[in-house]
Amino acid sequence: MVRIDAETVAAMAAAAQSGDDLSASVTALIEARVRTLEGNAPLLAAVIRIAEAYPAVARRGIASGRTAQTAFTGALASICVRNRVDCDEPGLAWCEEIVYSVASRQVGIGLVAQGGPQQRMTDAQLVSFLTSTVTSFLRREELDHR
Repeated sequence: MVRIDAETVAAMAAAAQSGDDLSASVTALIEARVRTLEGNAPLLAAVIRIAEAYPAVARRGIASGRTAQTAFTGALASICVRNRVDCDEPGLAWCEEIVYSVASRQVGIGLVAQGGPQQRMTDAQLVSFLTSTVTSFLRREELDHR
């Protein structure tokens, strides 16, 4: 989990500096998040499965989840500042929740047998749809704050 945390934090930080506009920057961030989830899906799925029986594993998984959430929302906040988009903490957290929830389901993390995707998307489709969702939300949030 230490390795995954370090990879996730580094990927989110690098993505925060990518892209020439809001859409390109959000795309880079979502691509990085999908890659880190997909690359570690077997281990993350195993951790989730055994966490119920092992409280120490559950605590470590929760801590790693918080690390990833903080890295993503921090990177997205940086992207918003760089692109002069106003978004508050609840909005940033909502974007992370959407990206994590959909991406983790698509790459097979969690209770796949009970809650796998009804239709598997390609990574390109997943990133495209999530980018559209997040940028639309951020632009909406910006209008609401004016």
